[in-house]
Amino acid sequence: MSNIKQIILLIGINYINKPYQIRGSINDTIKLHEFFTQEGTSSKSITVMTDQTGGIYAPTKANIINQLNLIISSANSTTNPVNIFISYSGKGSAVNPSAINNTGSIYPLDFETNGVITDNYIKQEFINKLYKNSNLVCLFDCCNIHSILELKYEYTHNKLNKNINASNSIPACSVCAIYSCRTYRKEWNGATTISFISNYYQGITYEYLLESMQKWMILEKLNNIVYMATSHFVDLDTTVFVPV
Repeated sequence: MSNIKQIILLIGINYINKPYQIRGSINDTIKLHEFFTQEGTSSKSITVMTDQTGGIYAPTKANIINQLNLIISSANSTTNPVNIFISYSGKGSAVNPSAINNTGSIYPLDFETNGVITDNYIKQEFINKLYKNSNLVCLFDCCNIHSILELKYEYTHNKLNKNINASNSIPACSVCAIYSCRTYRKEWNGATTISFISNYYQGITYEYLLESMQKWMILEKLNNIVYMATSHFVDLDTTVFVPV
């Protein structure tokens, strides 16, 4: 495992003191940071961006894009395998949430002045620039984020969704995105994040992770549907690549 590079970026935005302030996003990053370090991941491999981090780590549009560019440079600097994990907890939107091919966006801390980051931008300027040695897993804990990252295949309830967007291009790297509508638990964390942490373990398959997260939602009396989208066709009986 020593020749596998690990890169983790955790973004959580509460939009503190704004009229649209939400809760739990910062807590999500704290929980995920604890999860990865407890699994043995070096803190040097983890970058955290929240309302409470300043300077280059404040989750502004420019800083988030800069971190994505740094990941590209780091991942593409080696021919060894690179496992990348990116989480985003915050506000999300879609132009047409019911459409298969819609434009989804995430909201940086300064979106009112500098705008959102669209899935088209993430796909074209980040994912498509990663080499084939990279395995990228993304966790989105935000609403209206259906079809984020413009990935080709989507899975729900451990089955390949019939609504495959055939027009979406396949990047060189391998991408898996796990997402569900943002709902809060009494601990003030996003349900998607806590469901992932509660059910992931090293060696878990895509099928069992999806099944376990969905069962967790049901046990918590939540109506969330857990989705997974991938850049390539995935055998659900294979192992999820997460850098732990």
